[in-house]
Amino acid sequence: MLNLLQAIKNTLDVVLTAKENGKTTEVKFTPKTSVIKEKDGKLFTGKENNDTNKVTSNTATDNTDEGNGLGHCKSCD
Repeated sequence: MLNLLQAIKNTLDVVLTAKENGKTTEVKFTPKTSVIKEKDGKLFTGKENNDTNKVTSNTATDNTDEGNGLGHCKSCD
């Protein structure tokens, strides 16, 4: 039984609290953020933009961001 789904203000954290048989389980999801930018109607991570599209960001972090750990879908038909 799911009792509570709570988004924590000003963060991307989501806390899931479930209670069953008098026991409470709490799970915290902290998604990774990433630099995703549009180029010619497609979305790319910072590293893809830097390497493939030759679009360089102002920060080295953006230029090396591979988007690992992101929930994403390349093609949703």
